[in-house]
Formats: sequence, C-alpha cells, structure tokens
Amino acid sequence: MVKGKRGRPRQDPSKIVTPSKVEQSENPLDRRKQRSKYKKLQLYYYFTVGRNYINSNLSNDYERESMLKKVETLDKLNIPQLMGQERLLTVQDLTDWFENLYQYRFELIKFRIDITRKTRLACAAQRVVRLFGLDIVRFDRVMENGRLEYRYRGANSHSDADRRILNEWLERDRQAAQADEIDRD
Repeated sequence: MVKGKRGRPRQDPSKIVTPSKVEQSENPLDRRKQRSKYKKLQLYYYFTVGRNYINSNLSNDYERESMLKKVETLDKLNIPQLMGQERLLTVQDLTDWFENLYQYRFELIKFRIDITRKTRLACAAQRVVRLFGLDIVRFDRVMENGRLEYRYRGANSHSDADRRILNEWLERDRQAAQADEIDRD
C-alpha cells in the first residue's frame, strides 16, 4: 500500500490497469488520465450495480469509508433523474432537481463541485454527471412562454470498453461473494 500526500493509504497507481480483455483505443491514455477515468468508473460502479459489494471489495478501511460517504452523498442528489439518453430534461425538470441539489451544496465541496444560485441549471447537472465520466447533451431549443429554452438529453452511457470493465467487476464481485458464502457453510 502506498501512502498519499497526507499519509493516507491509497492504491498503488502502477497496479491500476485496464483488464486485458478490453481493447485499447488508438490514443492510449497517459497514467494520470487513466487513474482519473478509473476513479470515475469505480464511483459509477459502486453508485449503481456494485453497491452491494462496497464492504467486501475495497482493500482497506479508509477506501471503504471514503466510498461509502461518497455514495451516501450522491444518493441525496437524485442523480438517476439525469441518467439515460432517452430521457428529455426540460427547464422545469432541471429547476426542480437543482433546488434539491442546492440544499447539499456544502457536501459537494468534497467532490470539488461549487454550486451557487447563479450556477446555470445545465452546468450544475453537467458537473454532477461528470463525476461518473458522463456528459449531458443539449439537443435543441424551443420557444416556451415567449422565452428561448434549451432542452437536454439525459447523461450519455459509457463506452463499450467501459461497460465491459463494469461487467468484469460485477462478475468478479459476484464470484467473490459466492466464494465467501461457500466458506461460511
């Protein structure tokens, strides 16, 4: 285990690798971008499908506690409302979501997200979904109540390579859980 800046344990960056089954793109990521992408993908995994495996999979108590706190904070933000490309996000949807988000603006500081009343709705939503390595897409504009309004699609999905990584993690965790259950019996 490698120590971070403040003496906290962290995973050795040289051990963070993309699983061998995943094809590399023509432009391989440098080490820093690869770590960043890995962390975003890991947060997405534990926020969605891997939530049941947080306690069993993370290597040390600090990592486990950190991930649990992040997931608990993100649960309060109603993020699933922003997910899915088939979802249409209107100004009213974003306004309602932003009011909830604004209540937790001080908790978002640990994610390096600064929200004020002047923050644009789509910009706030974009900042939150980028925690998972996703983006919200503006697709058209319409006139509503005499005002020009932009409409957005929900956050895009991960690439095929990223989905394969997520599936491999899920399979790994399922197998580990089954092995633990067999050991208990």
